[in-house]
Amino acid sequence: MAVNKVIYGGNTLVDLTGDTVTAADLADGVKATGADGNPIVGMTQKVTIDAELSATSTNPVQNKVIYNALLGKVGTDIFSGFALMGATFTIAWRQGSQPVGSINASSYTVTARAAICDGESNVITKTYAKKDTANTWTAEQSLNNANITLERYAASSVSGTSATPTASTAVYTATGNFTLDLNSIAGNLTNGQTTVFTARINATADYALNINIDGVISYIGKASDVAITSAGLLLNVFISRLDNSITCIVQASKLS
Repeated sequence: MAVNKVIYGGNTLVDLTGDTVTAADLADGVKATGADGNPIVGMTQKVTIDAELSATSTNPVQNKVIYNALLGKVGTDIFSGFALMGATFTIAWRQGSQPVGSINASSYTVTARAAICDGESNVITKTYAKKDTANTWTAEQSLNNANITLERYAASSVSGTSATPTASTAVYTATGNFTLDLNSIAGNLTNGQTTVFTARINATADYALNINIDGVISYIGKASDVAITSAGLLLNVFISRLDNSITCIVQASKLS
């Protein structure tokens, strides 16, 4: 007969009725007495906890072993890339045993080394515009809204009887009747684009000026006004490509 409570002389000497232990709570082979006074033999297999990391063991490992293993990897390629997956996650790093910084989704506690390349391995100092130094762009830039204090243009200088400009401004010295071919500039325009070409033409005598362009030419004033005098001429030509057709408007001002 099982006994789970012993009272002697009015005093309770043993009381197992409140025990909650079961066989599942005890390691395999460990014995105890249950709340009903019957013996209990543990059924749970003992768990071996490893004291070192292993590539083959399936046992759990001590917390301090994991900590020390990760600490030894700080500064190596295992930490060369990581991602913060939420605002509450923080990554901290040490120098030796001393904490030196941390980062989370909203703050960074130390000064980072400047990046030298972007995500496509372009060297930043050679790829991007610098704020306080001159920049040389060799490819077309699209500026939707520019606030420019001073514009300066490289101007070609030609002496002779013809020119085929490729830039927005030029200075010419005409030595005879002069032919100006604007097809190169017009050819750089895509549909929906416009440009303005400006030139000063000097001369020591009066000469005719002929403008060549594969498109429609209109004049401000008379076409006969577009002539070179010995005093010189200021020429402005507005060129547009609309509906894949070239149109230009010519304005010529004789100097005095």
